[in-house]
Amino acid sequence: MANKRVVLHDYFAVPDGGGRLALTLARNLDADLVHGFRKPEHPYFTGDTPGPREKTLASGNLPFPLLQLGLIQAFSRKTAFLSRYEVCVFSGNYSVLGAHQAGSARTVYYCHTPPRFLFEELELFTRMVPKWLRPAMRSYLAGYRGRYLRSVDAMDVVVANSQTVSRRIAQNLNLNAVVVHPPCDTSSFSWCEQGDFYLSTGRLDRLKRIDTIIASFRAMPDKKLAIVSTGPEEGRIRSLCEGARNIRFLGRVSDAELKALVGSCIATIYIPTDEDFGMSPVESMAAGKPVIGVREGGLLETVIEAETGILISPGAPADELIQAVCDMTPDRALSMRKACENRAREFDVAVFMNKMRGIIDG
Repeated sequence: MANKRVVLHDYFAVPDGGGRLALTLARNLDADLVHGFRKPEHPYFTGDTPGPREKTLASGNLPFPLLQLGLIQAFSRKTAFLSRYEVCVFSGNYSVLGAHQAGSARTVYYCHTPPRFLFEELELFTRMVPKWLRPAMRSYLAGYRGRYLRSVDAMDVVVANSQTVSRRIAQNLNLNAVVVHPPCDTSSFSWCEQGDFYLSTGRLDRLKRIDTIIASFRAMPDKKLAIVSTGPEEGRIRSLCEGARNIRFLGRVSDAELKALVGSCIATIYIPTDEDFGMSPVESMAAGKPVIGVREGGLLETVIEAETGILISPGAPADELIQAVCDMTPDRALSMRKACENRAREFDVAVFMNKMRGIIDG
């Protein structure tokens, strides 16, 4: 095998930050890329940019929980070839199970977050299956948790994507982690114009609090809101928008459309629950647009209060969000443009790769 480095990532099902980071590492390190599976026509692998040499270990055409079981078995049993590499970089929750096959290679784990369903959300996850299946589910999770803990403990270096995740690693895994924030391709975002609307780009799930954003704008019919993205709560979010003339629900948009919207809004709104890191605020700032965010999780490490945005209290109370939107006038947002652009450059791909090369080269 010609390459001396390999990046392993769980799978490429939908566009997400973890997959983007793994591909960024593989391309910039000239490394091979190993994954459980990837969906055909995945947007990260289209276009003219040549991709890394890939190896697929499992099938992505299985239902839950067979898919998870397949990934566990694939990374545990089909990765003996890792011993031929000098450096193995792991990304995700399943790929790490191949660490015991790495032999004398240097092993680096980039942790997006310890899997919550094994720790703080264990009981919540277990209750998602019928009662008669719960004993089997607990047994399955206990076995996976043991393998996961042993694999992570064997790593030469553990990297966290934020201070928030670093604290979770210390609490759940009893390990110290080096913090390296994920990369943003800042050059692909730019200021377009000063539009007349605010923009929500958060994934449509319960942790992103999109319903709070909608309720707040329903109380401000003179303020315009555009909502992009998809997710498991899309149907409910669509229904919440019905009848509100000041709210546009756009759903899934292309990368080009997203960048045009970010570059043309007044400001973006991103108020997730205890976010691991959160790339959306960095992309917003890269386009010179301030962020109305929440004072918790990864946003504390990206958005600078009163310089590149406004942070409301943890829990994201609607009255504070309404006030923040009123305070973030077009003129105030425009005055933050330069500070936003400067802040975003601190998370550029070149900064990320410089830090990661230092860790990987030991």
